[in-house]
Amino acid sequence: MIFLIFSIISSVIIVVIFKTTEHYSIPLFPVIIVNYFTAVVWSLIALDNKLFISQTIHKQWLPIGFAIGIILIALFFVVGYTTKKIGISKTIISAKLSVILPISFSFLYFNESVDTIKILGIITGIAAVFLTLYPNTRTKFNTKHFILPLVLFVGMGTLDLLIKYTQQTYLSPKDVALFTLVSFASAGLSGTIFTLFKPNYFRMILIPKTLLFGFILGSSNFGSMYFLILALQKTHIGSAAVFGINNVAIILVSVLAAFAVFKEKITYINAFGIVVSMVSILLLSRIF
Repeated sequence: MIFLIFSIISSVIIVVIFKTTEHYSIPLFPVIIVNYFTAVVWSLIALDNKLFISQTIHKQWLPIGFAIGIILIALFFVVGYTTKKIGISKTIISAKLSVILPISFSFLYFNESVDTIKILGIITGIAAVFLTLYPNTRTKFNTKHFILPLVLFVGMGTLDLLIKYTQQTYLSPKDVALFTLVSFASAGLSGTIFTLFKPNYFRMILIPKTLLFGFILGSSNFGSMYFLILALQKTHIGSAAVFGINNVAIILVSVLAAFAVFKEKITYINAFGIVVSMVSILLLSRIF
């Protein structure tokens, strides 16, 4: 259970760091680049097989790993930007409920079993997204309050769908760590190439605050995945329960952090949407 707790804490730190960079006026993209190179270093430390380079070039999934890395850094930027613009609560709900897309894909493409509980989980999940994003009638309507989280919802869902397809079609269990490393490295490399066309961004990478926040973000980014894998391997409550508890706890702790630390305000409808989102995840994880 300790690994699951570490994974939850790491995931919450990610959105807290994104929100904190706004207060310190730190540009987001350079922090994200440092984050991925930090994650690569941690991945290398954790990787048992030291002959990964010679093995990787022959893997069928290598092009997909590079593509996922590019999508990763783009979506990570969307997560950070959305967190700054509309807050932690709505961002985390949009990201976590994106699991609906790969689950639906599994029904259609891999012919996985579908039942009433899973269908109910998908329906409540879609409802939760709209309830959570429902605007405060006292404030002026702004389209970004819908567009940003919906882009995140679709983007994260598409990424998970691509990872699901790769895992099901190409990956063996021993390739998981290597695949993760390639994806992180691709994200960092593509971000660095982008900064070559943005000299100001490239110079900002070496600023101490950028390096510090990037290191914390990258360590949390790696930890959220690494500790979740350890939790799946070492706990005896089943993978569905692990995923369900992990996602619900991340939503709950993130919302509490948003309220306590950043004084984010939500309406009663938004709060109801948060509750519905947690119920949806529990249904999809088959904990009920």
